[in-house]
Amino acid sequence: MIIFWLLFILFPGFAQSVTCPACPTDGIWSEWTTNDDCKAPCGGCANLTYSRTCLSTDISASCTCKGHTTTSKPCNTQACNFPRANGPKPPCCDGSQPIVVNNWYHCGKVENLTPNSYCCPDGGVWGEWSVWMKGSGRLEYSRTRKCLSNGFKCKCEGEPKETINGCPCPPLSIDTSRCDDSTKISYNASRQENQYNPASCTATLILERSNFRGTFYKQDTVDNTQNMLTYIAYIENGKSQGTRFKAFDGMVIPTNGLLDSIVFQCDIVTKMWNGLNPWVPKNMTNVTAAAQMVFI
Repeated sequence: MIIFWLLFILFPGFAQSVTCPACPTDGIWSEWTTNDDCKAPCGGCANLTYSRTCLSTDISASCTCKGHTTTSKPCNTQACNFPRANGPKPPCCDGSQPIVVNNWYHCGKVENLTPNSYCCPDGGVWGEWSVWMKGSGRLEYSRTRKCLSNGFKCKCEGEPKETINGCPCPPLSIDTSRCDDSTKISYNASRQENQYNPASCTATLILERSNFRGTFYKQDTVDNTQNMLTYIAYIENGKSQGTRFKAFDGMVIPTNGLLDSIVFQCDIVTKMWNGLNPWVPKNMTNVTAAAQMVFI
């Protein structure tokens, strides 16, 4: 009870709330909090530093708050018993006489607190979603978020937890650029869909081992050899890339229609795919699309 009334004295409360669809004039602050302990047991003989954060920047980066992020206030303001056990000192460190607040003797001045009205953004203010977490022994993934405006009696619309069955990552696309930034080779992407496994969060890139269904292999012009090789086109960090995959010695390539594959694993934090080309070798990271080149 002492702490409650102390906070009421130090930090004004809000009387009512109204709905505001736009950014509030002064922004929306969090509650004042502190992790420190008061170094004096009574009399308001010490101060505590309180801090707060601007919540409305979650609405928009331009929706900033006016005011200070920290403040210092006297703590343990209940009056000390007089005389004190450690000496004949007054009950209040600032020399003032104790005043009665709700049947408790407190030190310091009581301000006339005019209730302030504040506004609640439409839908409340949600914090960022946490990263996806896989359930133990299950195929479901969950993530959570916190209603930041709930402390001001501004309820949030929506759910604090989202659960899905299977991988939260989107399938690995085959939509690659027609001319990759590294090899400058013009090509068509293979229309072979990547195999998506939502249970294991993996995607498998299927690669032709011959020119049976298209011109997937051509003479190696990089090393000026007579070998036949194929390329993988992929989008990495938003840029189109290419990497050599497998070569056949000489100008002869199989015509049996066999297939190769590369398995990509999804990073559930970035929701992008990571894979390894074992033939070069080359790590492919933060990939959003991958396909075998069909040479034009």
